[in-house]
Amino acid sequence: QRLATAARDAGAGFEAGLLAGQLAGLQGRIPEADATLAGLVGEAATDDQRGRLAVARLDMHTYDLGSLADGLRIAEDAEASLRDPGWRDELTARRLGLLLAIHGPHAQVEVAEPLVARASGRALAWGCIELAYGLGRVGRLGDAIATAERGFDVHRLLSEPFEWSPWMHRFLRCDVLAHSGRLDAAEA
Repeated sequence: QRLATAARDAGAGFEAGLLAGQLAGLQGRIPEADATLAGLVGEAATDDQRGRLAVARLDMHTYDLGSLADGLRIAEDAEASLRDPGWRDELTARRLGLLLAIHGPHAQVEVAEPLVARASGRALAWGCIELAYGLGRVGRLGDAIATAERGFDVHRLLSEPFEWSPWMHRFLRCDVLAHSGRLDAAEA
């Protein structure tokens, strides 16, 4: 983190600042990380930079600060500013859990279904995790199982891992099977 900060101070730009902010957060220095990352908002020049910065800020506000409403606002603002549909889908997928926590499963499903219909790659795999959970909670159990299976198939083909493992789709499938009374299938 000291090297990233020194590089930033020496003119290394956005990438060094993003790394310094992320590393400060990983060390538990959340106010410093928040200030560093917030200071980069005006410097992010590409959709890739804006997307990565938004994800870092969203995760920090959600998981480190427990500020779900701020995390949701960060995701929505980023989605509105991004031109790249892949990055918009990535931010939409990441805000689905916040929608569930703040507004409930119906709101989550309403946003997740169109996302899963159009997305690909990591955004699709993440969206399937969230949608399978939400569909199970609104009683659409068959759709939830199909979504979990689709998500598993897509997730296994990703070239780079992300926060969730492909097993999460299997867990959600079993969860929905258990809720539907199909205990033998869930156990199998």
